[in-house]
Amino acid sequence: MGSFIDRVLLVLIGNIEDYLTKVGIDMGLDENVVWNVCGGQVNVASGNATINATQNNGINADDSGTISASLNDESKDFGVVVKN
Repeated sequence: MGSFIDRVLLVLIGNIEDYLTKVGIDMGLDENVVWNVCGGQVNVASGNATINATQNNGINADDSGTISASLNDESKDFGVVVKN
């Protein structure tokens, strides 16, 4: 029984482990993600990414609808659907 485990099952388990490791790498699970939280703004970067962000907390109510519509239009270029 021991030789069957050594020859077949341990090799099979090793191959499954290698495959799942490769799947994790493809999904980006091995990358370091940096979270930078400033007030109500969260910037997420991975790899060698650079984020340039501006946070304005003084938007008046009239402009918020225009900004929301603009973000919705721009997000369609990336395949993102924003629900209001």
